[in-house]
Amino acid sequence: MWHYIIPPLIGAVIGYCTNYIAVKMLFRPRNEIKVLGRTLPFTPGAIPKNKPRLAKAIGEVVENTFFGEETISAQFLSGEAEDNAVAQLVRGMDRPIEDLGISVLGSEEKYEKGLDRLSEILSQQLLQSLRSGDTIRAVSDTAIDKLVDQFRGGMLGMFITDSFVESAKEMVEAGIRNEIDAKGPEFLDRMVRSQMDTWSSDSLSEIAFEAGYSDERVERILRKAYRGAVKSAVPALLDRINVSGMIEEKVNDMSNEQLEELVLSVMKRELNLIVNLGALIGLILGCLNLLF
Repeated sequence: MWHYIIPPLIGAVIGYCTNYIAVKMLFRPRNEIKVLGRTLPFTPGAIPKNKPRLAKAIGEVVENTFFGEETISAQFLSGEAEDNAVAQLVRGMDRPIEDLGISVLGSEEKYEKGLDRLSEILSQQLLQSLRSGDTIRAVSDTAIDKLVDQFRGGMLGMFITDSFVESAKEMVEAGIRNEIDAKGPEFLDRMVRSQMDTWSSDSLSEIAFEAGYSDERVERILRKAYRGAVKSAVPALLDRINVSGMIEEKVNDMSNEQLEELVLSVMKRELNLIVNLGALIGLILGCLNLLF
């Protein structure tokens, strides 16, 4: 009777102990053991010994699998996330521009500096446009041509020659240019700042309505702007945070005990299954040994 029981039991015990030791050797010993100045083989355990390589692999897998550009963008552009973001943008448009600007920039002082800078930029752009030769020439040509049309049917019409018209246009053009250079900067600064101060008390929704934009059109524009912002911001964000490097650093900073607890918290059942499977295989082999 014992002749049939002992071999399978011995095989099960051997299989269990073998796999148990193999699993433990993944983590133990946690540090290398030296004898006579030489490191014993298989010390430290497989996981502590290869922790830098493991940390790098974990970081790359997590970054490529869970923090890829397409994965993150898809989360921001999912139906619910996008709808919530657009709804918040729409609500933000109902606030006065001044309140919205202070909220975004953090203080009234920063808002005023930003407004001054924006006014300066707009004024310079307008002044540059006015100073362009094409603009001034178009104004002078239009003004002189209208005057010439009024006088051509009268007695003065015989004195109006092409050279006279061209000279008049050049004089008007020079006069307009001098007026713009002398009074343009101050006038445009005052006009632009006054208009921006008026807009500050309005909301973006009111401005859009006055410009003829319907609520549906505004929402479409905001949705398109949000999608564009996500597509341009996500790659830059991922480049800056370096998910792979961050995870690699965190894993390398963990002690061997913490690393063991981390792995066991995820794979304890699977590792126990491997140990028990060793006992089952040993039992089966013991039974087969009775047959041959």
